[in-house]
Amino acid sequence: MAETLPKLTCERFPCGPIRTNMYLVLNSLRQSVLIDAAPGSFDAYAKFSQSNSNHLSAVLLTHGHWDHFSDAARFQAEGVAIYVSVTDGAWIRRPEYVRDFVPGELDAKPCAANFYLNHGDSLNFIGVKWQVLAIGGHTPGGLAYYLPSMQWVFTGDSLFAGTIGRTDLPGGNHAQLIGEIQDRLLQLPPETQIFPGHGGSSTIGYEINENPFTQTKF
Repeated sequence: MAETLPKLTCERFPCGPIRTNMYLVLNSLRQSVLIDAAPGSFDAYAKFSQSNSNHLSAVLLTHGHWDHFSDAARFQAEGVAIYVSVTDGAWIRRPEYVRDFVPGELDAKPCAANFYLNHGDSLNFIGVKWQVLAIGGHTPGGLAYYLPSMQWVFTGDSLFAGTIGRTDLPGGNHAQLIGEIQDRLLQLPPETQIFPGHGGSSTIGYEINENPFTQTKF
């Protein structure tokens, strides 16, 4: 008999001064995983949970920029495990490394992650498998999280609808970003839905055909 997977839903919450997407993935048992702890995401999650009770299993960070981890320490203080890449883990432990790029009115609290991830790792949360894809170039240790059962991928600031992430900040590498998007993200099924770190969703098939950056060759 085929295994019955839990039904999943995905809620998007644009948070903070540059509208960083926090995503909350929930199953039918009201278990959840959060992707990216943007500024204001702790309060957004708390408000949502007042009328939608759920148990938060983990916070998965796509990379170590302030607008994606600023509230991670607040979730961790409530007993929620934080996951990030080995490389970008140093950035969230010591946010002063990128202090010049944090708006003055914000206080990105340092956070030592509970678990560090590498390309090819496999996770099991809320009853489904999550595959970890390293997509460096926006930051050295950027990650994407792919759910094969749903054909969803959370791309952080690597691949957006119609464009790609910046590579002009410290640790950026344009050739690496293009290469790993092509080698890892664009190999997913064309119908895979992309949930990026800013803006609306897209699909792998659309980005293969319409995104000018995916055509670049090095």
